[in-house]
Amino acid sequence: MLTLHLGSIDMAHHCDHGLSCGCHNPTAEALLRIAVQNSPPAPDAEATPAATVLARPETPFILIHNNDGKGTIRTVADGDGTATVEALVVFGDQILFVGTLGDAKTAAEAISKNNPSVPDLQTIALSDGQCVIPGLIEPHVHITTSPVMMAWNNYSPFGDKALGDASASDDPSSEMEAQCLRPDYCLAKLREAISSDLAKQKTDASKSDWWLLGDGVDTSLMTDFPDHAGGKNLLNCIDKTFLDPISDQTPIMLISASEHTAYVNTPVLKAMWKNPALHEKLKKQFKNEEKFLEKASGVLQEMDEIVPALISINKRQMESLIADMPGNLIRMLKVAQKRGVTLVYDAGMQTSFAAMIKNTLQGQKLLHPKWPSPRIGMAHLISKLDELPKESFAKPVHPTICNPYETGSLNFYFGSLKIVSDGSNQGLTGYQIDPYCCPPENHYGLYNFAVSPSASDKGTPEKAPADFIELVSTAWQKNWPMMIHANGERAIEYALQAYEASAIANADISATDLRNRIEHCSLLTDERLERIKNSDIHPSYLIGHVGYWGWTFSNYIFREKAEEQLDRCNSSIERDICFTLHSDCAVSPLGPLRMMEQAVTRKMEGSANAAVLNAQERITSAQALVAATYNAAWQCHADHLVGSLEIGKLADLVILGEDPVKMDAQSAYMKMRNIEVQHMLIGGRNAF
Repeated sequence: MLTLHLGSIDMAHHCDHGLSCGCHNPTAEALLRIAVQNSPPAPDAEATPAATVLARPETPFILIHNNDGKGTIRTVADGDGTATVEALVVFGDQILFVGTLGDAKTAAEAISKNNPSVPDLQTIALSDGQCVIPGLIEPHVHITTSPVMMAWNNYSPFGDKALGDASASDDPSSEMEAQCLRPDYCLAKLREAISSDLAKQKTDASKSDWWLLGDGVDTSLMTDFPDHAGGKNLLNCIDKTFLDPISDQTPIMLISASEHTAYVNTPVLKAMWKNPALHEKLKKQFKNEEKFLEKASGVLQEMDEIVPALISINKRQMESLIADMPGNLIRMLKVAQKRGVTLVYDAGMQTSFAAMIKNTLQGQKLLHPKWPSPRIGMAHLISKLDELPKESFAKPVHPTICNPYETGSLNFYFGSLKIVSDGSNQGLTGYQIDPYCCPPENHYGLYNFAVSPSASDKGTPEKAPADFIELVSTAWQKNWPMMIHANGERAIEYALQAYEASAIANADISATDLRNRIEHCSLLTDERLERIKNSDIHPSYLIGHVGYWGWTFSNYIFREKAEEQLDRCNSSIERDICFTLHSDCAVSPLGPLRMMEQAVTRKMEGSANAAVLNAQERITSAQALVAATYNAAWQCHADHLVGSLEIGKLADLVILGEDPVKMDAQSAYMKMRNIEVQHMLIGGRNAF
């Protein structure tokens, strides 16, 4: 492995962990930082409210009813996924009535009488099979980093077509819109796709000096493993010996799905050597270009190694990538709406990135005032004490029409802090108690805080790092809710130790009020589940680990441990633990209906016969609906405004072509994810 020691070149990272760091989406964050550094300063939106004041649109006034039982209205009131009503009334941006159709009509008449200027009542009678549910919520996505990478060629494992298929869509949003695994996703198909994209790029004279850039590569989902790997493992199967035969002239740079690894060919390494910003430092470390190229495998790990390649990208190409960011953000949000999502929660926001997003949304609102974008919640990304925000936590407030993106409103608020403690299990960087079952041998993953082994330890150290516990405890003391990214068993154990110690140190601050979370929380024993329950901690499961990665986890990476411990949804329900389901987009595609389906069926899509991974952890469709609405709003501190269809809450709802709750573990597979989202209201206004 090439190790670069380039000091100040590391622009993208705030942590000090070097190659041991597993912070999420570091590559895209580096590109965003480059964009911020090369963009003119944006006006202060809060200081120029006139720029965001909008003409008042017509007030929504809508009655929706089930049409004598032809359709269904599921309110999910009080967290009950089976709760239904005959009708509801929307006035302005709120729900003003739920109940019988007769009473709904009476309520609508009273609204008309008391509001002389109200528009005519719009009545929606559901047709056969239609179902109204609360707006779906994605409680853990990345709306900064995902749009950045949409401009790169898509080599992800998700899509209806095989890599390199000429009929595949060129739409940059296709990666996050797809809901199924690609057929025959393998190294050979990747090679073909890169060759095809390179040939296509060469036909454009304006791109003659551009690099071939690709994103989303996930070796863990390739069919080469475990039986056709040819002596390679997940960490070294793509390197310069793989990429140079495709082209030894055009620079090729691929980014892994986790974005912790880059794969480059020799022309990229040569461009790095020639880069004036890098040359002297590389020369000092490697003496000459020949030795540099000899030592470089073409596999770059983490920001110390990836950023030097990023800043060597062709300048015009980088300018194009930066220019595409705002449009790709809007594309991502519209894909979310297509999937029924009315609120997205960014799990790791930095202040400068938030400003870019806010400016984009305000500009979009001025251009398209009738389009209600999904509401946006965010978690401050922190890794050390001096990054704790100065402001105090506050629940989001009801948005206003005149200034819809005022910070602190439900449309744009910070609801927690995010601490990333380890990496990803499919990338073999989740921090484990026992070594991974697949090659390389004796590999435990990585941890983002310095650990201190003791003589009594077996495997990784048993005690959580002191600085990690101090960070969690200080955040707790400041009344900030937390989301701790912890994938591996040891990382989860450390998260529990930190939360337990913080609860004792801050006994005057209720854990119940903070609603602290563990993100991914992939591998859980009964003992850890009991501690999660007793400590009032709330997991959010990347349920695609079962549906998409279940086969490779149970047959290669973890083996029997995956069957016993992975994403224990039903065990959480049995213990009355409030859990949610998330996509971590773009790690897996947007789509709460797909996530609900994977929790209900637990079928492993990578297995030949769609085998079930631990049927005892299946949940019902009604329980899955609660996880995707009521629980998600609660975890995001927004349940007083959204998450269920109840009087006084915002009118965020979707009308589906079918009722997902009527599907079960046998009928839902490959069907629930494809239920059509036919209509959406956000604050009573049509989203499409």
